[in-house]
Amino acid sequence: MEGFPELLQNKLCMWTFMLLVFCFSSSCCLNFGKSIIGREGDDSNRRDICTFYCCGMFPFLARLADSDGILVPRGMRKLKALHTLGVVNIAHGKAILQEIKRLTRLRKLAVTGINKKNCQEFCSTLFPLSCLESLLVDSREEGGLHGCLDGLHSPPKTLRSLKLRGALIELPEWVAGLQNHVKLRLEGTKLAEVDGTVEMLGNLPNLANLRLLNWSFLTEQRHLTFHRGAFPSLTTLELGMGHLF
Repeated sequence: MEGFPELLQNKLCMWTFMLLVFCFSSSCCLNFGKSIIGREGDDSNRRDICTFYCCGMFPFLARLADSDGILVPRGMRKLKALHTLGVVNIAHGKAILQEIKRLTRLRKLAVTGINKKNCQEFCSTLFPLSCLESLLVDSREEGGLHGCLDGLHSPPKTLRSLKLRGALIELPEWVAGLQNHVKLRLEGTKLAEVDGTVEMLGNLPNLANLRLLNWSFLTEQRHLTFHRGAFPSLTTLELGMGHLF
Protein backbone atom coordinates (compact mmCIF):
# COMPACT_ATOMS: atom_id res chain seq x y z
CA MET A 1 0.00 0.00 0.00
CA GLU A 2 3.02 2.30 0.22
CA GLY A 3 2.70 3.29 -3.43
CA PHE A 4 -0.90 4.50 -3.04
CA PRO A 5 -1.81 8.08 -2.18
CA GLU A 6 -2.28 8.56 1.56
CA LEU A 7 -6.05 8.98 1.19
CA LEU A 8 -6.41 5.62 -0.56
CA GLN A 9 -4.49 3.81 2.17
CA ASN A 10 -7.60 4.18 4.32
CA LYS A 11 -9.81 1.07 3.95
CA LEU A 12 -13.04 3.04 3.84
CA CYS A 13 -11.71 5.37 1.15
CA MET A 14 -10.32 2.44 -0.81
CA TRP A 15 -13.62 0.58 -0.90
CA THR A 16 -15.53 3.75 -1.72
CA PHE A 17 -13.17 4.42 -4.62
CA MET A 18 -13.57 0.89 -5.97
CA LEU A 19 -17.34 1.09 -5.61
CA LEU A 20 -17.52 4.34 -7.57
CA VAL A 21 -15.31 2.96 -10.33
CA PHE A 22 -17.46 -0.15 -10.60
CA CYS A 23 -20.82 1.64 -10.50
CA PHE A 24 -19.93 4.34 -13.03
CA SER A 25 -18.30 1.98 -15.45
CA SER A 26 -21.13 1.39 -17.92
CA SER A 27 -19.16 -1.05 -20.02
CA CYS A 28 -18.56 -3.25 -17.01
CA CYS A 29 -22.25 -3.33 -16.13
CA LEU A 30 -23.38 -3.92 -19.69
CA ASN A 31 -20.89 -6.71 -20.37
CA PHE A 32 -21.68 -8.38 -17.07
CA GLY A 33 -25.40 -8.15 -17.78
CA LYS A 34 -24.97 -9.70 -21.21
CA SER A 35 -23.04 -12.65 -19.86
CA ILE A 36 -25.66 -13.38 -17.19
CA ILE A 37 -28.85 -12.64 -19.08
CA GLY A 38 -27.82 -13.58 -22.58
CA ARG A 39 -29.99 -10.91 -24.23
CA GLU A 40 -28.94 -7.63 -25.81
CA GLY A 41 -32.09 -5.61 -25.26
CA ASP A 42 -33.06 -6.16 -21.63
CA ASP A 43 -31.63 -2.96 -20.14
CA SER A 44 -33.84 -3.10 -17.06
CA ASN A 45 -32.49 -6.51 -16.02
CA ARG A 46 -28.92 -5.35 -16.58
CA ARG A 47 -29.60 -2.29 -14.48
CA ASP A 48 -31.01 -4.50 -11.71
CA ILE A 49 -27.88 -6.63 -11.75
CA CYS A 50 -25.65 -3.59 -11.52
CA THR A 51 -27.74 -2.17 -8.70
CA PHE A 52 -27.51 -5.47 -6.83
CA TYR A 53 -23.72 -5.59 -7.03
CA CYS A 54 -23.16 -1.89 -6.40
CA CYS A 55 -25.62 -1.43 -3.56
CA GLY A 56 -25.69 -4.93 -2.11
CA MET A 57 -22.66 -7.10 -2.72
CA PHE A 58 -19.96 -4.45 -2.60
CA PRO A 59 -20.93 -3.07 0.82
CA PHE A 60 -21.24 -6.65 2.08
CA LEU A 61 -17.77 -7.59 0.83
CA ALA A 62 -16.36 -4.35 2.20
CA ARG A 63 -17.67 -5.22 5.65
CA LEU A 64 -16.11 -8.68 5.43
CA ALA A 65 -12.76 -7.15 4.48
CA ASP A 66 -12.88 -4.61 7.29
CA SER A 67 -13.14 -6.35 10.68
CA ASP A 68 -12.29 -3.23 12.65
CA GLY A 69 -15.68 -2.79 14.24
CA ILE A 70 -18.72 -0.64 13.50
CA LEU A 71 -19.46 3.06 13.64
CA VAL A 72 -21.99 4.10 16.26
CA PRO A 73 -24.82 6.12 14.67
CA ARG A 74 -25.70 9.49 16.12
CA GLY A 75 -28.44 9.35 18.70
CA MET A 76 -27.20 6.09 20.24
CA ARG A 77 -27.18 7.88 23.61
CA LYS A 78 -30.99 7.80 23.55
CA LEU A 79 -30.96 4.03 24.13
CA LYS A 80 -30.83 4.52 27.89
CA ALA A 81 -31.57 0.86 28.72
CA LEU A 82 -28.91 -0.62 26.39
CA HIS A 83 -26.94 -3.43 28.10
CA THR A 84 -24.57 -4.71 25.37
CA LEU A 85 -22.63 -2.79 22.72
CA GLY A 86 -19.80 -3.90 20.42
CA VAL A 87 -17.60 -4.08 18.60
CA VAL A 88 -17.42 -0.27 18.25
CA ASN A 89 -14.63 1.45 16.33
CA ILE A 90 -13.71 4.59 18.28
CA ALA A 91 -10.97 5.70 15.88
CA HIS A 92 -13.30 7.88 13.77
CA GLY A 93 -13.79 10.78 16.16
CA LYS A 94 -14.43 11.54 19.81
CA ALA A 95 -18.15 12.07 19.19
CA ILE A 96 -18.53 8.29 19.37
CA LEU A 97 -17.16 8.29 22.91
CA GLN A 98 -19.61 11.00 23.92
CA GLU A 99 -22.43 8.74 22.76
CA ILE A 100 -21.10 5.77 24.75
CA LYS A 101 -20.59 7.85 27.90
CA ARG A 102 -24.34 8.44 28.13
CA LEU A 103 -25.18 4.72 28.10
CA THR A 104 -24.90 4.39 31.86
CA ARG A 105 -26.66 1.01 32.03
CA LEU A 106 -24.14 -0.75 29.80
CA ARG A 107 -22.99 -4.10 31.15
CA LYS A 108 -20.92 -5.30 28.19
CA LEU A 109 -18.77 -3.08 25.99
CA ALA A 110 -16.32 -4.02 23.22
CA VAL A 111 -14.25 -1.39 21.41
CA THR A 112 -11.50 -1.28 18.84
CA GLY A 113 -9.51 1.57 17.31
CA ILE A 114 -8.05 2.90 20.55
CA ASN A 115 -4.86 4.94 20.00
CA LYS A 116 -2.71 7.66 21.55
CA LYS A 117 -5.07 10.38 20.34
CA ASN A 118 -8.25 9.04 21.88
CA CYS A 119 -7.06 6.92 24.83
CA GLN A 120 -7.49 9.62 27.48
CA GLU A 121 -11.01 10.37 26.26
CA PHE A 122 -11.75 6.64 26.21
CA CYS A 123 -10.62 6.19 29.82
CA SER A 124 -12.81 9.08 30.95
CA THR A 125 -15.73 7.52 29.05
CA LEU A 126 -15.64 4.48 31.34
CA PHE A 127 -16.08 6.43 34.59
CA PRO A 128 -19.88 6.96 34.23
CA LEU A 129 -20.43 3.30 33.26
CA SER A 130 -21.00 2.15 36.82
CA CYS A 131 -22.82 -1.05 35.75
CA LEU A 132 -20.09 -2.29 33.39
CA GLU A 133 -19.29 -5.98 33.93
CA SER A 134 -17.45 -6.94 30.74
CA LEU A 135 -14.93 -4.91 28.73
CA LEU A 136 -13.05 -5.82 25.56
CA VAL A 137 -10.37 -3.41 24.28
CA ASP A 138 -8.67 -4.06 20.97
CA SER A 139 -6.04 -2.05 19.10
CA ARG A 140 -4.65 -2.63 15.61
CA GLU A 141 -2.42 0.46 15.83
CA GLU A 142 1.35 0.11 15.48
CA GLY A 143 1.89 1.13 19.11
CA GLY A 144 -0.94 -1.09 20.28
CA LEU A 145 -2.29 -0.40 23.75
CA HIS A 146 1.01 0.70 25.24
CA GLY A 147 0.23 3.45 27.76
CA CYS A 148 -3.33 3.82 26.47
CA LEU A 149 -5.05 2.40 29.56
CA ASP A 150 -2.92 4.03 32.24
CA GLY A 151 -5.43 6.85 32.58
CA LEU A 152 -8.08 4.49 33.93
CA HIS A 153 -7.08 4.87 37.59
CA SER A 154 -10.39 3.63 38.95
CA PRO A 155 -12.18 1.10 36.69
CA PRO A 156 -15.82 0.26 37.39
CA LYS A 157 -16.08 -1.79 40.59
CA THR A 158 -18.58 -4.07 38.87
CA LEU A 159 -16.04 -5.15 36.22
CA ARG A 160 -15.78 -8.94 36.18
CA SER A 161 -14.44 -9.71 32.70
CA LEU A 162 -11.56 -8.01 30.86
CA LYS A 163 -10.21 -8.86 27.41
CA LEU A 164 -7.18 -7.01 26.02
CA ARG A 165 -5.84 -7.38 22.47
CA GLY A 166 -2.85 -5.29 21.40
CA ALA A 167 0.68 -4.56 22.58
CA LEU A 168 0.56 -3.43 26.20
CA ILE A 169 4.22 -4.09 27.15
CA GLU A 170 3.10 -3.95 30.80
CA LEU A 171 -0.23 -4.32 32.56
CA PRO A 172 -1.76 -1.12 33.93
CA GLU A 173 -1.37 -0.80 37.69
CA TRP A 174 -5.14 -0.71 38.24
CA VAL A 175 -5.42 -4.37 37.18
CA ALA A 176 -3.99 -5.32 40.59
CA GLY A 177 -7.05 -3.76 42.22
CA LEU A 178 -9.68 -5.79 40.36
CA GLN A 179 -10.90 -7.57 43.48
CA ASN A 180 -14.16 -8.76 41.92
CA HIS A 181 -12.56 -9.83 38.66
CA VAL A 182 -13.45 -13.32 37.41
CA LYS A 183 -12.26 -13.51 33.77
CA LEU A 184 -9.11 -12.18 32.10
CA ARG A 185 -7.99 -12.73 28.52
CA LEU A 186 -4.73 -11.40 27.06
CA GLU A 187 -3.81 -11.69 23.38
CA GLY A 188 -0.97 -10.00 21.52
CA THR A 189 -0.18 -7.94 24.63
CA LYS A 190 3.59 -8.64 24.34
CA LEU A 191 4.20 -8.16 28.03
CA ALA A 192 7.88 -7.73 28.88
CA GLU A 193 7.67 -8.99 32.47
CA VAL A 194 6.62 -12.59 33.09
CA ASP A 195 7.14 -13.24 36.81
CA GLY A 196 5.80 -9.86 37.90
CA THR A 197 2.70 -10.25 35.74
CA VAL A 198 1.97 -13.77 37.00
CA GLU A 199 2.47 -12.61 40.58
CA MET A 200 0.07 -9.70 40.10
CA LEU A 201 -2.60 -11.87 38.54
CA GLY A 202 -2.08 -14.58 41.15
CA ASN A 203 -3.08 -12.11 43.87
CA LEU A 204 -6.52 -11.48 42.35
CA PRO A 205 -8.75 -13.30 44.85
CA ASN A 206 -11.67 -14.08 42.54
CA LEU A 207 -9.92 -14.70 39.21
CA ALA A 208 -11.40 -17.98 37.97
CA ASN A 209 -10.75 -17.90 34.23
CA LEU A 210 -7.36 -16.89 32.79
CA ARG A 211 -6.51 -17.08 29.10
CA LEU A 212 -2.99 -16.20 27.94
CA LEU A 213 -3.17 -16.48 24.17
CA ASN A 214 -0.80 -15.79 21.28
CA TRP A 215 2.03 -13.40 22.06
CA SER A 216 0.81 -12.57 25.55
CA PHE A 217 4.49 -12.16 26.45
CA LEU A 218 7.48 -10.92 24.48
CA THR A 219 10.55 -11.94 26.42
CA GLU A 220 13.44 -14.39 26.42
CA GLN A 221 11.98 -16.18 29.44
CA ARG A 222 10.28 -19.38 28.31
CA HIS A 223 8.43 -20.59 31.38
CA LEU A 224 5.70 -19.59 33.83
CA THR A 225 6.11 -20.00 37.58
CA PHE A 226 3.06 -20.41 39.81
CA HIS A 227 3.78 -20.02 43.51
CA ARG A 228 1.98 -21.78 46.32
CA GLY A 229 -1.13 -19.88 47.35
CA ALA A 230 -1.44 -17.97 44.08
CA PHE A 231 -4.66 -17.99 42.04
CA PRO A 232 -6.88 -19.22 44.90
CA SER A 233 -10.04 -19.22 42.74
CA LEU A 234 -8.62 -20.28 39.35
CA THR A 235 -10.64 -23.03 37.66
CA THR A 236 -9.75 -22.48 33.98
CA LEU A 237 -6.32 -21.79 32.49
CA GLU A 238 -5.84 -21.56 28.72
CA LEU A 239 -2.43 -21.07 27.13
CA GLY A 240 -2.08 -20.01 23.50
CA MET A 241 -1.98 -22.76 20.91
CA GLY A 242 0.55 -20.74 18.93
CA HIS A 243 3.22 -18.57 20.50
CA LEU A 244 2.68 -17.74 24.16
CA PHE A 245 6.01 -15.92 23.98
